[in-house]
Amino acid sequence: MKIVCVRLLMIGVFLHLGIAQAAPGDIYGSPSASNLIHPADLNFQANNRGLAVAEDRSNPFYAIILKTAAHCSIGEKERLRTQQLFPRNKVFVERYQCADESPVWYTNVNRQVSFMAVYAGNNLTSAKQLLKKVKQHRQFSDANIRRMQVVLEVD
Repeated sequence: MKIVCVRLLMIGVFLHLGIAQAAPGDIYGSPSASNLIHPADLNFQANNRGLAVAEDRSNPFYAIILKTAAHCSIGEKERLRTQQLFPRNKVFVERYQCADESPVWYTNVNRQVSFMAVYAGNNLTSAKQLLKKVKQHRQFSDANIRRMQVVLEVD
């Protein structure tokens, strides 16, 4: 009985810390999840199929686009300040082909500009709930919901 209780407790701790075994494509939406790629990126469990592929994609998810700006102009300091407003959801920034060479880009966005977004979950209901909270911050009055995927260039 003690072993079962300890195992259940360990599973609960792993789930809380975001370190439980993830399925390929699963998003690490918590800001406390390890930054496997770049601090500004939203990370996901890569497929690791052993195949020669040019890219790996996450499962689809929802994000709230907080702002858009000129390509590569949203810095890490701004992302970290914004992250403090959303302690349970990862704030991420598109940094593809910027000076710090992030190999990650996102689907369903204008690739000519950068954006800052906050992870809003896997379903539209949770995204709409988060959007209401986001709109309470006046600096994000133009925020909108976007369904997207993370794309990691592998080569």
